[in-house]
Amino acid sequence: MNWQQKKVMQCEFTGDGLGSSNEDSQVVQKIRAMIEQALSDGEFSRQERDDIMQVIYADRHITVAKCALMRQVQEKVWLGEVHISQLS
Repeated sequence: MNWQQKKVMQCEFTGDGLGSSNEDSQVVQKIRAMIEQALSDGEFSRQERDDIMQVIYADRHITVAKCALMRQVQEKVWLGEVHISQLS
C-alpha cells in the first residue's frame, strides 16, 4: 500500500457536497481555483497535482464536491484536453 492509499484510508468521506459548511465551500473554491490555474496552460504537472491533493486531504474530510473536481481533471486528461507534464 502506498502513502496515497494510506492517506485515503485515514480520511473521512462525507456528504454530497451540497449544503456544506461555509468552510467546506471555501476549500472547494480554493481547489477549483488551483485546478483552473494548473490547467490554464493545457499541461498538468505532478507538482500541481500533489499541491491540489494536499489541499483536498488536508482536513481529512473528503466530500463529493472535492472528488468531483478531481474527476473533472481526470476526464480532461482522458479526453486529451490536458496533457500530463513529464516535468515537476
